[in-house]
Amino acid sequence: MVDGERIPINHTFKVFVPHGARVSLLVQGRECDEPAGKTVLGVYANLLYPCPANTTEQNSNIFDIFNNDDPGTILDVYRSAGAAVGKHATASRATVNYRGIGPISFGDGVMGQADYQLTYSVKKG
Repeated sequence: MVDGERIPINHTFKVFVPHGARVSLLVQGRECDEPAGKTVLGVYANLLYPCPANTTEQNSNIFDIFNNDDPGTILDVYRSAGAAVGKHATASRATVNYRGIGPISFGDGVMGQADYQLTYSVKKG
């Protein structure tokens, strides 16, 4: 993958929402370039298509090997199914606020800010 590349998901699914309930959409991901193509803790980690072997960001501390792989989180919360209807575009954030829990960050709390954007539509069925 390269910067600016569009990846069509082209998948539709139905969600049934009880009357008066909130609708939430949570999207998270991980880069897949580390530790592929090398041995980690005595186990060889295969390369996963379409990810290349990472040769420029090698981390000598095995416990820090995944610290640079958070592309951010999308958390969209709508007060009702009706409020969710429409087309939406949301950029990833380094930190999101989960209701009742508070702010949550993965990685260093900085990476993942606007790393990707998700465009989706909600239709009333």
